[in-house]
Amino acid sequence: MRLKDILSRGTRNAADEPIEKVLPTEALPDALAEVLPGVLFDAFADTLERIVSGRRSFEDWHGIASESLDRIIAKTSEDRNLRYAGGKLCFSFADSRRKKVNIAYDLYFIDKAETWTKEHAVGDVYASNFTLEALAEIEEKGTVAFDIEGG
Repeated sequence: MRLKDILSRGTRNAADEPIEKVLPTEALPDALAEVLPGVLFDAFADTLERIVSGRRSFEDWHGIASESLDRIIAKTSEDRNLRYAGGKLCFSFADSRRKKVNIAYDLYFIDKAETWTKEHAVGDVYASNFTLEALAEIEEKGTVAFDIEGG
């Protein structure tokens, strides 16, 4: 069953089983990579919120996102004949109320003519999905960024 089919049914499948029985956590990167190139980042963030429960550290979020981003990088490079140059995965508060955290990525590619292309997307998830330590780090630094290697 494809991820978009599962998500269209909400948190339960046709047999009224919880989505976790249909889409185990280890299948998340493959499933997200399948639909992400054509889907807005909000849907990516909403999907993560539905599938990932509990408080997560930046390292947890980075691990969840990086496998999917690696696949996006590979697909973008192949489909558009580009070479991946680098990127960032960033976390910051969405607004002054600090109820949501923005998750953004910037991916940089180069074509054969050495022209740079930037792919950017941003979405938000509830701050309650982050550890208190992670939220404190955002408060202190404003933005917490990780390099995205791969491709």
